[in-house]
This record gives sequence, structure tokens and C-alpha cells, in this order.
Amino acid sequence: MHISMAVRVECLQFSHYNFYNNITNSCIPCGMMRAVISQGVQMKRILIIVSLFSFISNVLAEGDSNGGTINHIASVNDSILFGVTGNTFSNRPACASTLRFSVHKDSPHAAVVLTAFAAGKKLGNVRGLGTCTQWGNSEDLKWIEVSY
Repeated sequence: MHISMAVRVECLQFSHYNFYNNITNSCIPCGMMRAVISQGVQMKRILIIVSLFSFISNVLAEGDSNGGTINHIASVNDSILFGVTGNTFSNRPACASTLRFSVHKDSPHAAVVLTAFAAGKKLGNVRGLGTCTQWGNSEDLKWIEVSY
């Protein structure tokens, strides 16, 4: 229900000012309007708190892998999935149950991943985004470093 709070009129059936509902063409007593506004403010506060919690938990869950080599690579739909062995890792998100990383085939990272795998290069730091949107059980790639 849309309630216009910009228009304030005095309704004849009440002795004080009320808010006018332009959808039903009727007046709403001020007390009722205060309750509606109060509920809206509470919902906004809850939404902000939930949003901040989600952002913080995603930041804290960014996966990190140091060293190793790419030992497994797969191409599925528009994704390239790869696994790393001989590495240490931390903060992997729960969704990355296979401990793989994923990258879109058209991403600039895709060429780096394929070249490192083909050449058997050692990796430096591999960092994930903390999400698994590209492929459901593999963490989205944020960056990859290849040693020479």
C-alpha cells in the first residue's frame, strides 16, 4: 500500500491533522501513521544489520592459497575449474567443498590459469572472492600469481 506523506489534510471526522492515503482517498489518523513509520524504520535497521553481517562474513571467508601447482583442470559450461596441490590454504568458504577455484572462460585470469597448468609453473598466491557463483562447489577466483 502506498501512502503519500507529502499531503496532510484535516479530515472532517477527526479533530486533528491526519495523513491522506491517495490510493483509497481516505484519511489515516496520525497515531496509525506513526506506527507504520516506526515499523518501516525498524525494518530498515534490520536490513542494514543483515547486509553488514553478510558483507563482513564474505570478506572474512575469502580463500587464500600459497604455493603449489595446478594439478587438475576442467572446463564446464562457461567455467574453468582448477585444483592446486602442494599448497597451504586458509579461509576457504564452506561452498568450496572441492577446494577448487573457478573462473569464467572469458576472464583475463583464464589464460593465466591455462598457461600455468600447461607449463607446470609453480604458483605464488591464489586468492578467492569467498563466493561460489561461477560454479557451486568451487570458489570464484580473485587473483592468481605465477612464479617463474
